[in-house]
Amino acid sequence: MKNEAAVAQDTIKLAICEDDRSYRKWLEEHFDAAGGFVVRSASDFHQLRDLLGGWPADIVLFDLYLDQKAHLHGAREIKKLLPDTKVVALTYSAYEGDVRSALEGFNKSTIFDGYLTKDIDPEQMEFAVRRVLAGHSYIDPKVSHHLLKNDSLYLSASEQIVIQGLADGLSHKEIAAELPKNRNTGEPVGERQVRRLEETARSKLDAKTTEQAISNAHRHHFIH
Repeated sequence: MKNEAAVAQDTIKLAICEDDRSYRKWLEEHFDAAGGFVVRSASDFHQLRDLLGGWPADIVLFDLYLDQKAHLHGAREIKKLLPDTKVVALTYSAYEGDVRSALEGFNKSTIFDGYLTKDIDPEQMEFAVRRVLAGHSYIDPKVSHHLLKNDSLYLSASEQIVIQGLADGLSHKEIAAELPKNRNTGEPVGERQVRRLEETARSKLDAKTTEQAISNAHRHHFIH
């Protein structure tokens, strides 16, 4: 772990609750190497509560299944202890019941602030953490269809970011800066790519205008 005394004040305090020792260690090493994070971890919910009692994390990556038992109540308990702390479900489960229990109604009575599957790309996981801390919800695209009445409707993570950005009044240039960089070149995406993503999202949302796309995305819980 990094020396916390030497870390800048704007560093993200990330808590991990994960009972798989090897995966927990991998998460710690990944976020340590990413930079900008101070990471502490717990192997069960009891340890997590003790940890958060003296170290209020900015965000918690929370394993839904600890000791093979669902702990959907855990996020509520964390929120009672630390109302400003974000909690993101991290699980192998793509089961519809788990996704709905964790996320349905998050616009009204939040349980979790996001939902990630453990096979998500590591860079996308880091991106999701930063998105949630910026005030956005984040749902792994692999499971987002479980929240939709029309299971054929699906927005990619990048399309969700574009529509959320438009809803927030951002320009195409500003949205481009929020999108993940090109994996092959490492270069930022351009405004042209943002417009393409906007067009594909509008098509999937059966919207003729951007305003209608934003409205439909709200209704389907793609954006907040």
